[in-house]
Amino acid sequence: MKFNKKGSSPQWKDFNPEVKILVRPLSMYTLERLPSDTANFEMSPSEIKNMVTKLIVDWKGIVDENGKELPCNDENKGMVIDYVEMIGPFVMDAASELKEGAGIVKEKESKNLSESPDGETPKSEK
Repeated sequence: MKFNKKGSSPQWKDFNPEVKILVRPLSMYTLERLPSDTANFEMSPSEIKNMVTKLIVDWKGIVDENGKELPCNDENKGMVIDYVEMIGPFVMDAASELKEGAGIVKEKESKNLSESPDGETPKSEK
């Protein structure tokens, strides 16, 4: 089994042309706890805020009323999540796309299986 570190690392996502958010992938544990029918699944606003706060690692381009870069800390994350309605859904979508552990690949799957060990293409079985 090989581990692709990039597949489970936080990644920068463009919220808009001026704002980038470094998003942590949703953990496999979290994904497994979500119901398969997410269309009818609801989280309370406080649960969403708590999860989104944990998923945001850093940001660029979020500034205060004076144009000064706003530090990425839990207090400011909470304020931004409350003030900018679309941040929560954006971060949740980005994190679910990243899925922690997506970088784990079985070594067999990472090799080109179309060639046999001697380099020849195997004949298809019928």
